[in-house]
Amino acid sequence: MVNTARAPRSNETTEGNEARILRAALELFSTKGFEGTGLRELAAAAGVNHSLVLYHFGSLEGVWKVVLGELVDDYKRRVRQRLAGLTAIDPATRLKVTMEDFVRFSMERPELHRIMTHESRRLTARLEWLIETHLKPFFEETAAVIARGQAEGTVRDFDPALLYYAFIGLGATPAAFAPEIEAVTGRRTLNEATVAELMAMISMLMFVDGPKPVPKRSSRRPTKKR
Repeated sequence: MVNTARAPRSNETTEGNEARILRAALELFSTKGFEGTGLRELAAAAGVNHSLVLYHFGSLEGVWKVVLGELVDDYKRRVRQRLAGLTAIDPATRLKVTMEDFVRFSMERPELHRIMTHESRRLTARLEWLIETHLKPFFEETAAVIARGQAEGTVRDFDPALLYYAFIGLGATPAAFAPEIEAVTGRRTLNEATVAELMAMISMLMFVDGPKPVPKRSSRRPTKKR
């Protein structure tokens, strides 16, 4: 007897289904927020039945936690890999590595900041979970480095909490809001020039001996000598 059962395609395997659900969720959560995303909408975007989303993740909130967890873990992993080979590193250098990696990460994964602009408007159970699991430990670690730099006189003497969120805002906003910025100003921000300029701006804000600002290009034509 011939077996007529259809063999599963490669993109219908468990791994393929989960990956497609997470990709679709990343796009929806970053553009519409958790509250604006429906379970069936997510399933349709991923090309799966909504029961399969529940099977793999338990709930829409379960999907959200995996998406945010992977984004934050990806960034922290990059920073730790870069710092792994550096011994006895001073606070200012550690902060510069952390900030540059954050700027570059934000260029590659602007969805994190876009999701946070949706989620951080009010304290929900989801945000509490994210804070306790990922955000607060990383903040406390970074704030301690800021405090050591302030004690050494290399980091400006502002509230570490405000400095921390100032560099997050400066580092992530140009990538997260790239479509708006280009439409308003005509400048494209997803490039190496923006990384360099943002690092100069953040360094001036955070460090006592920050670099001088990048000079603006003159829009005036040079006058001819007579």
